[in-house]
Amino acid sequence: MIRQWKTLEFGRAAVMRMFADECGLMGALEEAFGKAGALEIFSLALFECVEGKALYRAENWIEETILLEENLALSKSSIGRLISDIGSDEPGRSCFFKEWINALGKPKVLIHDTTSISSYAEKISMVEYGYKKVS
Repeated sequence: MIRQWKTLEFGRAAVMRMFADECGLMGALEEAFGKAGALEIFSLALFECVEGKALYRAENWIEETILLEENLALSKSSIGRLISDIGSDEPGRSCFFKEWINALGKPKVLIHDTTSISSYAEKISMVEYGYKKVS
């Protein structure tokens, strides 16, 4: 009988998870979006940080990391729904920022990137309608 073995990447996901726990990020996400939502948001943010690829490719990446053991079900359609839900959940986003600022000990300085996010999507309130830049 031949057993199938699978190797999962542990390093980046584990280190970033420890960092997220230590700086209060996971707690703030859980408070604002629930435990399952926090893990989904964290996983997609981690994918974006370490891979820098389109989010629809996250499902395959998750299946190759230790995050697979969290039983995440992030298909392309569920990722789209999650992004839409976050975009329309202003109270949740406000709760997240409030909780994370408190977890950080109410820092004297808070730097917030105000770069606009452009898209052709019509149902995401967080983004502005996209325009092509002319050079």
